Amino acid sequence: EVVLNSFQILGKLGENTMKFEIVVSIPVRDENFLYVDGMWNEFRIDFYNGNMENLIEKLNMIDKKIVTLRDRDEGGFYTGNIDDKMDFLKKVKNGIIDIEIKHLDNIDREFFKDRRLILSAHKFNGSFTLKEIENFLQYSDLGLIKIAMKMEKAEDFIDVALENRGRLLFVDLSANVGNRILFSLISGTFFYTYLNEKIADGQIHFKKALRILESIE
Repeated sequence: EVVLNSFQILGKLGENTMKFEIVVSIPVRDENFLYVDGMWNEFRIDFYNGNMENLIEKLNMIDKKIVTLRDRDEGGFYTGNIDDKMDFLKKVKNGIIDIEIKHLDNIDREFFKDRRLILSAHKFNGSFTLKEIENFLQYSDLGLIKIAMKMEKAEDFIDVALENRGRLLFVDLSANVGNRILFSLISGTFFYTYLNEKIADGQIHFKKALRILESIE
């Protein structure tokens, strides 16, 4: 019923939706990782325990990529400090870097020059308040704001999503696929999927996402 309600909302939005680009999330555990050529791939390098410099050198041969070194308290496995994290991420060439909003005030502003960024925040036990979301949006001049949370009432966030199309993406961390599709279409940015392994509730296989895009053309 909840998924159905999401699609009912989507139908009412009509022309206020935009097509998204599919992102395939890849948990990188070794240097022999698989990915989908020609599509956006998110490489979750916090799963990796090997030589990070060798891995980044290999990733730099891929242009259409999002590189994420996710902190443990934001749903990932990275437990190092911010200085080491930034040393790794500074070596990423091309593509997009995903970094947590909580770190932004402690990062040298030189890092933000000539880089495409996704600035993310996560909440696993409920939703951020609209005031918290407003505070996150103050950084939207630096990159796409991606807010991942468990949505209790998706309709509470429709207005702020519409007002910030193209610079704000909500990702529902519950198993509600409909909400994920809804907010990706409003944002017109990205829709996160998987290849061989789900790394978040609500993700669907990228081939199913392709079928969704074909159905709305």
